[in-house]
Amino acid sequence: QKKVEQTEEILSRMLASDAEEKTRIDAANLWLSAKMTEKAEQLMKEGITLNQDSFDFRLYLAELYAKTKRMDESETVLREALELNADPGHPGIVKTKLALAKLNLMRAKKSEGEKLVDEILAEDPKNVEAHMLKGRLYLSRKEGENAIPAFRLVVEERPEQADGYLNLAQAHIMN
Repeated sequence: QKKVEQTEEILSRMLASDAEEKTRIDAANLWLSAKMTEKAEQLMKEGITLNQDSFDFRLYLAELYAKTKRMDESETVLREALELNADPGHPGIVKTKLALAKLNLMRAKKSEGEKLVDEILAEDPKNVEAHMLKGRLYLSRKEGENAIPAFRLVVEERPEQADGYLNLAQAHIMN
């Protein structure tokens, strides 16, 4: 109802009483649904200030930047997140590498994106999202025969995911 001040007051009270990351992200989603991206961005920046080790806030902020065509800022946030943990198998690092790979692929930096996907697969050979990206890379290069094993793994691990079947079918047609 365009009552921004009242909404801010309610969200401030909610955030003061509940310090969970999810609560702050839910509040940011509310602002996004109201098409007030600057408020969502502010919440994530405050969250990063409050929790310097948060991958979730950084991933959310990077996604927000990407959606608003601020790709350089998105990449900066993701690269900063990669510095949070030296373990390449850490779940936050894996998620960050996947997000950075997707961003690079969107920006037509395929070799950089593929390098990140390969790093993820070296650490976790059954990572479904990495196989999906790898398969899509193969499809973009018209390498259907190489895409087939990637999409087969996706279908085996996540049979409920229709994209895996559609991509596998496309790879077979290409082959």
